[in-house]
Amino acid sequence: MYLPTFKYKGNLYTQGEEYSIEGTNESYVGNYFTTYSGDVFTGNKPGDGPNSRLVRYIQPTGGTSNIRPEQYDIIRQKDSEVQLRDTAPVPLYYPKPGNVESFTRYFAIDKSTKRVVEVSKDVYLSMKSKEQKYYYPKYELKTLDWSLRSVSDNRINTAIAGLESYLKDPSQFVR
Repeated sequence: MYLPTFKYKGNLYTQGEEYSIEGTNESYVGNYFTTYSGDVFTGNKPGDGPNSRLVRYIQPTGGTSNIRPEQYDIIRQKDSEVQLRDTAPVPLYYPKPGNVESFTRYFAIDKSTKRVVEVSKDVYLSMKSKEQKYYYPKYELKTLDWSLRSVSDNRINTAIAGLESYLKDPSQFVR
């Protein structure tokens, strides 16, 4: 396999319990490299001997002591959950209130960047029920009752939910 040097990151080393050779569940210890597409292979660089594909190591049941939070997808037992980070991006949603007095707005807040994204009810429920469609551990979920009649209610509810930095206009949608 040949790849230009800007399409892979080489000379990496794993101590084990991070990767296993594809098809086995034995921990791999040694040199590896990652490609631009996120694939991981044995060796220092492409073409450096037989490059076997590496996959996330799934720790056998019962040995979960001293696990760091960033090892979330390594300790999961189902194959579908191991690749949880390879999920769909959370879609943006723009609410369209109907002829009601108030409605519920749904938000996903990125825990690392504090970026707030308004999502639809379906996306919110999917993330709340921990479906595999979105990377739900990355987000804090919040709901907000939004009044179409009272600006002061919106201002109070926004402050209680901690979304005042995102929802700067409490008169949005108010008639």
